[in-house]
Amino acid sequence: MESVVVSLSRFVRVTDIMLRAMTGMYQSLGSRAETDCVLVPSFGFQRTANGILPGRTNEYLASQAALLAVGRPILAQAEVYDALVDMGAAQQVYKIAARDKGYFDTRAFLLQCMPVLTAHCYRLPLIIAHPHHLPRTQATAHALGLDISCPGGLQAVWDKTSEQAWTRSVYTWMPREVVTIYTYARRKWL
Repeated sequence: MESVVVSLSRFVRVTDIMLRAMTGMYQSLGSRAETDCVLVPSFGFQRTANGILPGRTNEYLASQAALLAVGRPILAQAEVYDALVDMGAAQQVYKIAARDKGYFDTRAFLLQCMPVLTAHCYRLPLIIAHPHHLPRTQATAHALGLDISCPGGLQAVWDKTSEQAWTRSVYTWMPREVVTIYTYARRKWL
């Protein structure tokens, strides 16, 4: 009977993450004043003949990171890092990028942030991400043992020209995110 209750509880939790990811109604967590660094995973990108560009969504995330970091270092996925550099962000910025040519997902980003967090004794990161991406990002961070804070009021900025089709609109995002959350849950990453 206990395993049924645990399974039902887990099902409810994963379903809640899916619903929040579909609606962009993420949980605002903690106090920004208590945070000591900022983590920013990217959301899509644009591919051009000259290489990869951050795109509209990552430019927005970079602007929010620069605004909310206020003297805190920023650990940003490559596309957000590039947008921060392009805008001349004053904060110390760490570039978190894939170590190989494989797909660099949210969990891989958080795992690569962890050695930097540990080395600099950062204890409470503020996570800034697309509102539809934040529910999975929050759950993954918690599963990795991170205590996090998330600001309220982030806007859902979609990039219709993103190379990653699932980041172009809420309608392309929903089907893929349901599968991704299910996959993360099966792997016990949430």
